[in-house]
Amino acid sequence: MKANKIGTVFLVSTLALAGIGISFAGLTDSIHVYGTVKTGTVDLEIHNYSGTWVWKVWGIGAPDGEIHVYTGYEENKPDMAALETLYPGCNIELISWAKGRDAIASDPTNQDTGLAYDAIVEFYNLFPCIDFHADIVFHYNGTIPAKIINVDMGWEGEETLLPDDSTGDWLAYLYSTGDLTYKLGQSALPAQIHYCDFLYYEANIHIPQNNLFQGLSGTGYLTIEVQQWNDECDGTTEDKVLNLPDPASYLADCTLTGTPGPTFGTYFDTALIGIPFDPDYNVWNGLWPGWCVDEGETAQNGFVELWDTYDPLMPYPDDDWDLVNYIINYYHVGDVLPEGSITWDKLQDAIWRFINGGYSGSDPVVTAIIDDAIANGEGFVPEEGQDCAILLWPVDANHDRRYGQVTLIIVDP
Repeated sequence: MKANKIGTVFLVSTLALAGIGISFAGLTDSIHVYGTVKTGTVDLEIHNYSGTWVWKVWGIGAPDGEIHVYTGYEENKPDMAALETLYPGCNIELISWAKGRDAIASDPTNQDTGLAYDAIVEFYNLFPCIDFHADIVFHYNGTIPAKIINVDMGWEGEETLLPDDSTGDWLAYLYSTGDLTYKLGQSALPAQIHYCDFLYYEANIHIPQNNLFQGLSGTGYLTIEVQQWNDECDGTTEDKVLNLPDPASYLADCTLTGTPGPTFGTYFDTALIGIPFDPDYNVWNGLWPGWCVDEGETAQNGFVELWDTYDPLMPYPDDDWDLVNYIINYYHVGDVLPEGSITWDKLQDAIWRFINGGYSGSDPVVTAIIDDAIANGEGFVPEEGQDCAILLWPVDANHDRRYGQVTLIIVDP
């Protein structure tokens, strides 16, 4: 009944309008609204610096060792007047430092990239017995979430005679031996950065007790590339090797057992559940051979995201993932090299050498693996029948980075 009544009223209204010569077109109008849409900004800026400064102090009342060392933010370091008050009647001279600062127009990295947030770490007249530390504090002032897609550190040190009787860049040499280390973040790159987040870049250098390493100076050039969170790198992910489910669409539960793992003999046996099933995927629920990536943190079971280590969107970028994939394909626990047998701990040391760790030892097996990866692993991409590393990125139920070691598993695509 109600439908019939409404239809009758509508019909009568139409006839009435037609009778007086008014059409529906005559009852229309247009309203134009103009406005500005602002999607947000991605802006990483340098907030502060720290360093290590060494003053030589001599004379009556001078400190033991005749040096005064300050490590901290540059804005708080003592000036000459303060030191003269602290050591009255002494001779005081600033002789050595490691410190962060802004890039300037004459710095080569800044000219190459044009990025406003390039930064510099300067090393001047360093000498043994003191651990030199410098850091740069970055403040993310962007209004939309972002991700870090690349961190690059280049070295430019004085050419000098090296312990292996070659001549080369002393900073690059100390980086290769683990005496020079750097990292961004407390332990690993955050998966996502937000407005008002801070990032801490730090560099540490220890000068060996060797007459070759005295009075040397050099510079480290840091470039950090930041991108809007939901953008793809260059609009493509064609470099991926594996077919994996979208990491944001599920949570895999990871359990790490044994060191070494009793099943595979790698650093961990890694058990995974909660992975969506698709016969085309290269990973599924089960037990996998696992290795550690993050030497500085403790292993924790929990949720993880699974990422192809060749995926440009992965949350743990590093220029040496190709070398790690080279190692896991050409070296295995139990293999025998001319230098000796490969054990799980030696293979783990070689992986740590390239991804968020370091190796300053002299084990000939580890050194042989490292040297071969450097010489032959650049640009390595697994082919059919070879293995590929999957990154296990520790997250909480909201896909935010949680505490725990970053690890990897090995799969055959």
